[in-house]
Parts: sequence; C-alpha cells; structure tokens
Amino acid sequence: VSKLERQLGEYFPEYGYEKIAVIGSANLNQIYKSFVLEYFPNDLKVPIFNFSSLISLTSKGSIDVDVYHNNTFRKNMVIKDFNKSLWDNIDGSYKIMLVDLLDERTDILQNELGFYTRSEAYDSAFVDGELPIFSTIDRFSNGCSELWMESCDRFAKKINKYGIKVILVKNYLTNGYGKMGEVVKWKNNEYIQRVNCMLNKYYEYLEMQIQNVVCICLLYTSPS
Repeated sequence: VSKLERQLGEYFPEYGYEKIAVIGSANLNQIYKSFVLEYFPNDLKVPIFNFSSLISLTSKGSIDVDVYHNNTFRKNMVIKDFNKSLWDNIDGSYKIMLVDLLDERTDILQNELGFYTRSEAYDSAFVDGELPIFSTIDRFSNGCSELWMESCDRFAKKINKYGIKVILVKNYLTNGYGKMGEVVKWKNNEYIQRVNCMLNKYYEYLEMQIQNVVCICLLYTSPS
C-alpha cells in the first residue's frame, strides 16, 4: 500500500482532488484516503463507487427501490449500482478517476431492464418493494467475458469523450497472509489464481482503451 501511495503522489493533479471519483474496491478507498489525509488534511468527500462492475455501471437500466442494510456505506453502494449515478452530470464533474477492478470478481445479475452487480453488499441487503426477476451470469463464463469487454468499450468511450484522466491501480487478490517469510496461503488459492489471471487480462484491456491513463501496479506473477 505504501508503494502505491508514493506513486499516487507523483501523478496527483495540481488542481486538487475535488474533481476526482473513486471507482473500484474498498482497498482502493483506503489507498486514496491514506494519501489524502497525508497531503490534504482538509479532506473533501469525493464520489465513491464500490461493489460495482463496469458491466453494471455502463448498463442503462436503473432500479428505484428503498434499500436497507446494516452498513450505511454498503447500502449506498447498492443504490448507486442500481441507479447508475456515476454518469449524472459527468460533463465537468470529474477530471480524474481512480480505478481498480477487484470488484470484477463477482457474478452479474440480469433482468429485462439491464445488468447489476451481485456483490457482497447486494447479497447482504434487502429492499422494500418488489425487484424484477434476475438471472445470474457466471463471472468466469465466456458470455460474461464478452459482456465485460463490450462494457469496457462503452466506459472508455465516455471517459475519452470528456477527457478524463484515469489512474488505474492494478490491485489483485493476495495469495496468503502473515509476515515476511511466514506467509500462510489461503485455502481457496486455486480460485484466487483464477481471479487474478482474469483481472490481469481485464487490466491490460482497459489500459489499451483509455487515451489518458497512468498505471500503478505491483508485480503480478501469473500462475504456473
């Protein structure tokens, strides 16, 4: 994390951070907050979009329901995923987007209106009212991969249209936990490797589509 924070300091714009949106994982939030608290003590709240796939964010179908959750932040993220508010007043709203793709590991929900993210926040929320019937698209299916690339193209087209700079932070799932020399591997390591391999392809594809992009990454080791 400290390495990513130092690199963020190199690329942060001189005009401040009031025109920034954070799109990605909770890990990315912590990196951003650590940087802001160090360099900008008077922290302004920025638009945050967690627990969402680009497939959902670029989908047209919005759902207007009352969402309930024991965690207010997660509730708000589900609402944003439902109503696609990332694009509200995008012209002039953002000059930079801080992006990672860790939340692309979850399945996708589909109904006649559009696509939504089956995130941890969604699974632990409930709504007041009737939701349209969803079908589930498996994240590792060929259909989901093709859908993601199409959605990525739409995302990049909008970003490029408005001249938004993207700082792409290439975060991955960790293979284990512990201290240096005492790392214990997670039991689901095969799944983690599969996700990281997919994320690596996603990062490479997104990087090629964005005209004004800076990449910050740790060393990625492909599974043997």
